[in-house]
Amino acid sequence: MAEASGKIHGAAASSLDESAGWAHNRGAAASGSTGERRTERLLNELAVTPGGPTVLHDLRFPRLDRKANIDHVVVSGDTVTIIDSKLWRPGLYWSFGGRTRRGLQPIPYADRSTLADARRAITAHLRQVDRAIVAEPIMVVWPSENAAIHVGLMRPGGARAISGERLARVARRRFGDGPGNEAIVERLMRLVRAR
Repeated sequence: MAEASGKIHGAAASSLDESAGWAHNRGAAASGSTGERRTERLLNELAVTPGGPTVLHDLRFPRLDRKANIDHVVVSGDTVTIIDSKLWRPGLYWSFGGRTRRGLQPIPYADRSTLADARRAITAHLRQVDRAIVAEPIMVVWPSENAAIHVGLMRPGGARAISGERLARVARRRFGDGPGNEAIVERLMRLVRAR
């Protein structure tokens, strides 16, 4: 009997296309869209393989007081992983004392608590579902140019940072528990913006 593959719900960057109220300008929104679509392609390929996870893209934040969206959620078995996609200039990113830098330049937007807030909000949203485990979120950072980006020394608030290239290598291992628990996926589907 063939092993089931996961499903794909939503489309990456759909809320960026509608209105990117958080963006400083259209260029920032376009960059955000590019990073989200790169991650989407990788996660969608994984979802359709035998034993792949369930992937949801572009979810509303469960709390009404937040305008931020959640770029991607991967549900593998009972484990839920929130993924935020970024497209940043190449370089060495590192954190110390709660502050992130690219080289010596401060990068304050890397230190926002959005992922930690998203983890708390998703955990609360799933509290009625037995066995739901919300894992440490991942910030996936893609280079904006054809050059190396290093984020292994970066520690965004409440998350783990990895490069897009590294996500491609570790995703099968990290999301290898098969499709998502149907009760968890059904509850998260209520947050997907584009169906």
